[in-house]
Amino acid sequence: SICAINGVALGAGCELGLACTYRVAADSKKVSIGLPEVKLGLLPGSGGTVRLASMIGLQEALKIILPGGAVNAKKALKIGLVDKVFPCSESYPNQHTFWRQVTLFAKTKLWNSPTRNYTPNKTWGDYFLNSTSLGQWMVGREAAKGLDKMAKGRYPGPYFALDSTIHAVSSS
Repeated sequence: SICAINGVALGAGCELGLACTYRVAADSKKVSIGLPEVKLGLLPGSGGTVRLASMIGLQEALKIILPGGAVNAKKALKIGLVDKVFPCSESYPNQHTFWRQVTLFAKTKLWNSPTRNYTPNKTWGDYFLNSTSLGQWMVGREAAKGLDKMAKGRYPGPYFALDSTIHAVSSS
């Protein structure tokens, strides 16, 4: 399956995209991808903490999940959240080029490789922090320190999200 993002994909929209095999986005100011649920004291409910961490790595996932933040299309491509960014016109009648490129991408990718494996570890340091128990503990400890400064213990949502994400990564 493929998800084409041409606007805001926050919360459930982001999690729907994470459930797809491939994700593409429009190179537009309107594109925003993230998980803002922790700002309401909630956990991303459809596996967002698990999928995001396994897809882009623990460190990058926590940068999005814990503050309830969002990224634009170019940042999403850089961290591996989307597979391709296509140029897109802001005016509605001229968006046919974007959708044509999405269709060609879908035909190529889904025909050749309908399943995929994610490799968020680009360097040895990434591998250590994302894939070893000691590295995950270190990342979790630093994230908890940051949460203590940010939330001051008053907002439980980010702490539960941190616990969920760390547990999901260490269990896999």
